[in-house]
Amino acid sequence: MNPFRWRWYGVCGVLLILAACDNNPSGVAPTPTPPQVGAFQYAPDSINAAALPPDQVSDGTARVLIDMGVRAADADGAVARVVYTLAPASAPQAAISGPLQPAAGNRYEARLNVGVPATLNTQYTLRVYAIDNDSLVSNQVQGRIRFVPADAPEASP
Repeated sequence: MNPFRWRWYGVCGVLLILAACDNNPSGVAPTPTPPQVGAFQYAPDSINAAALPPDQVSDGTARVLIDMGVRAADADGAVARVVYTLAPASAPQAAISGPLQPAAGNRYEARLNVGVPATLNTQYTLRVYAIDNDSLVSNQVQGRIRFVPADAPEASP
């Protein structure tokens, strides 16, 4: 038998073995998973206009600081951005939104300085979610913030 032929068979055999080494033997592309958010913290959860300094209330608008933080991670990629929305329960179309900034580890944080009507007793819904580098959207965490005008009666326990 010709030695060249044996070499040819050896090269073909090695190529077949390499072709059989597949990380995905089914041939179906793996389904990407969306990111996850959790460990949501925010403050305050209620604001009484009577407790605000006078310089924070002007022309019927109260300026309120809201701090928030959340953990966001993506098991098979990277978190591209984390976003919040803040909407009054009585008018969800009046929502504001924006990004949270990366902090230590997989934590994202934001400090909002928002204006709210100083004369309305209103509950606001704060929602946070993440979007990964595959454009998949995470679960959503949410909280509620109540704004009580200065002239409103205190809620009974």
